[in-house]
Amino acid sequence: MNGILFFLAFFFVYHIGSFILGRILKRKLHLGKKMNRHYNETHRQWDKRIRRIILVIMMFGLGISYYYDFDPLFVCILVLIGFILQELSEAYMDWKYSEERNEYVRSLIEAGYMAFSLTLFIAILSTSIL
Repeated sequence: MNGILFFLAFFFVYHIGSFILGRILKRKLHLGKKMNRHYNETHRQWDKRIRRIILVIMMFGLGISYYYDFDPLFVCILVLIGFILQELSEAYMDWKYSEERNEYVRSLIEAGYMAFSLTLFIAILSTSIL
């Protein structure tokens, strides 16, 4: 039960922090609202490819973890790497195709915030503090 409460509290704090970070970046970088859309067909295709590759790697890692009785932390690290790669590809597409020149900076900072938060979450769970 403590694990579920920790997850819900972490989820809530993460989204509050993400909201505050978004507001600060919007003000400091003079950007509009972040659009969750594809810039062109190339962006859409690469986004789909990266998501599929990450899904296959995570499923492969889960299978290896189950078959060879590895620690589930192995799969958590693969998920973390997958999320980071996806966010970095989004930052690259923002840098290359966005009309707002500072959009990629927002994407990179948000990717760093996500990486730090997920690493902290995995570290707390793996040390069995709860």
